[in-house]
Amino acid sequence: MPERLRRLLPVLLLAALTAAVSAPVYAQRILTPTENDYGTHIIFTQRLLRHDLPPTFVLAHPVLQLIIGFIYWAGRGAIGLWETGVLVQVLAQIAAALLLYAWIGPLKRRWGEALRVLAALSLTLLGPILLLAPLDGKFYFGYIGLANYHNPTVHLLRPFALASFFFAARAFLVPRSPAWMLALSAALVAGGALVKPNYAMSILPALALLAAWFLWRRRPFDGRMLVWGITLPAIVTLAAQSVVIFLLPDADQAGLTIAPFQVELGYSGYLPFKFLLSCLFPLVVLGLGWRRILKDDEMLLAWAAFLSGALQLYLLAESGPRFYDGNFRWSAQITLFLLFAASARWLLDPVKSAGLARWQRGLAYAVYLLHLAGGLAYYVYVFVQPGYG
Repeated sequence: MPERLRRLLPVLLLAALTAAVSAPVYAQRILTPTENDYGTHIIFTQRLLRHDLPPTFVLAHPVLQLIIGFIYWAGRGAIGLWETGVLVQVLAQIAAALLLYAWIGPLKRRWGEALRVLAALSLTLLGPILLLAPLDGKFYFGYIGLANYHNPTVHLLRPFALASFFFAARAFLVPRSPAWMLALSAALVAGGALVKPNYAMSILPALALLAAWFLWRRRPFDGRMLVWGITLPAIVTLAAQSVVIFLLPDADQAGLTIAPFQVELGYSGYLPFKFLLSCLFPLVVLGLGWRRILKDDEMLLAWAAFLSGALQLYLLAESGPRFYDGNFRWSAQITLFLLFAASARWLLDPVKSAGLARWQRGLAYAVYLLHLAGGLAYYVYVFVQPGYG
């Protein structure tokens, strides 16, 4: 077998496995009557195709509608809008899995390539540890969701957030990046915000915190990347979205308010326990390897981003009729996904996690498998129940 083909086989296998796992669940949620957000996005796409502008809060982040509409238009309607919605979700999952595979990197051990493929695939399927589900019957509400099959934009955001996070972390690892990386990073940040603004809203405070730490310690970092590749495109895009949402003549009447825990408590109790069950794996990794992690800039950024997203989830809300829409949930969900990925990558790296004993690795892997079991349980749940938990 040619060497190039041998190297390509794991990538093709990962793409095929991700498609095989994700296509059925998205077809179930999109093509059959279930409680989800896909229908409204399809309606907004239909309005765009008729040159009838949808509401301003949709125009503020229209990438999903533009992608679905373009595929439908380019195919001359050969694939319906609903089927195109399934295709876009599956492609987003494949893109996220391939980026995870590239980020994990080669694992130089027996069956290393198989482990790399399984790690990338499983990271797209993880969920909270659902120990409280028998108690309150909830599989989604109150937890910080990872696998999410009712909202089309949070999974589409994953590839943008992953790729953007690579550049954000690189800014603290490499003093200077070439201009093309600055441009690509800026495009990813702006594009991701136009899918869903929550990653940009979360990464900015994290970058400011880590940059302040570097300045205090007088350590070098890539200021050009932080300013031109991330901060400015994020601020400009978020500012433009705010104008569209709040200041246009037919703007949304909702505003922002500080309402600690009120939105989440409206859906579920047991919030402290559900928080721990949502992020137990990163917490265990942190607890076992905290000395090394405190010196790992990539992990520090991932934790700072998650704390930023979690604070938005628990403290902020939209005022008015959209109070219980829970649109700050996405900040915690996307940053927790990044934290899981960074923690798994750290654990799999034999150099970074060299100080862990065998029993410590076993404990971390066992907790990871509990999250995978929770994700698979939720995967089955959304097949058999019309709601999302």
